Amino acid sequence: MKLVGIRNRMLLAAVLPVTLVAVLLAGVFLFFRFEDIKTAHSQRARALTRQLATACEYGVFSGNINHLQSLASGALREAGVRSVMVLGAKGQILVRAGLSGYAAPPILGLLEIEQFDPRTQIDLLL
Repeated sequence: MKLVGIRNRMLLAAVLPVTLVAVLLAGVFLFFRFEDIKTAHSQRARALTRQLATACEYGVFSGNINHLQSLASGALREAGVRSVMVLGAKGQILVRAGLSGYAAPPILGLLEIEQFDPRTQIDLLL
């Protein structure tokens, strides 16, 4: 298609910059919106993890596996939760519920701390 007249050239000169700016702005807004969604998802997962860790504290301390299993099963009813794994003080699996995508539990440290691995998106409350 050959642009011959001045009218077509003026139309192209008017529409092309507007189109480029619109596409660029749409890309920037989508990128930041996806980052917001990712951050909100991460914050929700961390809040659920903290809540479950607090609820499981007595069950881990007393060795009440039935209580831990009911808490883990209850956590699976939350939207977006695929699996729950409760670990003991030495890293042994006390309770597992749902589909686990991990072959082995993560290695635990000696001190009680919170660890978040951004590579695997695993939040550990130790």
